[in-house]
Amino acid sequence: MVSKAKSLRYPLIGFWTAGNDIIADGNWVWAPDNEPMKFAPWGPGEPNEFGKEDCAGLLNFLDFYLNDADCNSISFFHM
Repeated sequence: MVSKAKSLRYPLIGFWTAGNDIIADGNWVWAPDNEPMKFAPWGPGEPNEFGKEDCAGLLNFLDFYLNDADCNSISFFHM
Protein backbone atom coordinates (compact mmCIF):
# COMPACT_ATOMS: atom_id res chain seq x y z
CA MET A 1 0.00 0.00 0.00
CA VAL A 2 2.83 2.43 0.80
CA SER A 3 4.45 1.88 -2.60
CA LYS A 4 1.12 2.59 -4.31
CA ALA A 5 0.63 5.75 -2.24
CA LYS A 6 4.16 6.93 -3.07
CA SER A 7 3.36 6.63 -6.77
CA LEU A 8 0.38 8.99 -6.51
CA ARG A 9 0.98 12.60 -7.47
CA TYR A 10 -0.83 14.30 -4.61
CA PRO A 11 1.20 16.79 -2.56
CA LEU A 12 -0.13 15.52 0.76
CA ILE A 13 -1.31 11.99 1.35
CA GLY A 14 -1.67 10.43 4.74
CA PHE A 15 -3.16 7.34 6.31
CA TRP A 16 -4.51 7.18 9.82
CA THR A 17 -3.18 4.49 12.12
CA ALA A 18 -4.78 3.39 15.38
CA GLY A 19 -2.14 5.28 17.39
CA ASN A 20 -3.27 8.12 19.62
CA ASP A 21 -2.62 10.01 22.86
CA ILE A 22 -6.21 11.13 23.39
CA ILE A 23 -6.39 9.88 26.99
CA ALA A 24 -3.10 11.43 28.14
CA ASP A 25 -0.85 13.76 26.12
CA GLY A 26 2.47 12.10 25.37
CA ASN A 27 1.21 8.62 26.30
CA TRP A 28 0.87 7.06 22.82
CA VAL A 29 -1.23 3.90 22.64
CA TRP A 30 -2.88 1.72 19.99
CA ALA A 31 -6.69 1.79 19.84
CA PRO A 32 -8.95 0.13 20.71
CA ASP A 33 -7.15 -1.76 23.50
CA ASN A 34 -4.86 1.10 24.63
CA GLU A 35 -1.69 -1.00 24.36
CA PRO A 36 1.43 1.22 24.54
CA MET A 37 3.08 2.02 21.22
CA LYS A 38 6.33 0.14 21.87
CA PHE A 39 7.56 0.61 18.30
CA ALA A 40 6.68 3.84 16.60
CA PRO A 41 8.68 5.04 13.59
CA TRP A 42 8.11 8.76 14.12
CA GLY A 43 9.29 11.28 11.56
CA PRO A 44 12.00 13.79 12.54
CA GLY A 45 10.78 16.03 15.37
CA GLU A 46 7.60 14.03 15.85
CA PRO A 47 5.44 13.78 17.83
CA ASN A 48 5.49 17.51 18.40
CA GLU A 49 1.98 18.08 19.80
CA PHE A 50 1.55 21.20 17.63
CA GLY A 51 -1.93 22.37 18.59
CA LYS A 52 -4.38 19.56 19.28
CA GLU A 53 -2.53 16.66 17.66
CA ASP A 54 -3.69 13.46 19.30
CA CYS A 55 -3.75 10.96 16.42
CA ALA A 56 -0.89 9.29 14.55
CA GLY A 57 -0.82 9.13 10.78
CA LEU A 58 1.63 8.11 8.08
CA LEU A 59 2.49 10.98 5.72
CA ASN A 60 3.98 10.79 2.24
CA PHE A 61 6.21 13.86 2.67
CA LEU A 62 7.78 12.14 5.69
CA ASP A 63 8.41 8.96 3.64
CA PHE A 64 5.48 7.45 5.53
CA TYR A 65 6.95 7.85 8.97
CA LEU A 66 4.50 8.69 11.76
CA ASN A 67 3.30 12.22 12.34
CA ASP A 68 0.97 13.42 15.07
CA ALA A 69 -2.00 15.30 13.69
CA ASP A 70 -5.41 16.65 14.60
CA CYS A 71 -7.78 13.68 14.71
CA ASN A 72 -10.30 15.68 12.67
CA SER A 73 -7.88 16.37 9.80
CA ILE A 74 -9.29 15.62 6.37
CA SER A 75 -5.81 15.17 4.88
CA PHE A 76 -5.73 11.51 5.94
CA PHE A 77 -7.38 8.34 4.65
CA HIS A 78 -8.40 5.45 6.89
CA MET A 79 -6.36 2.26 6.55
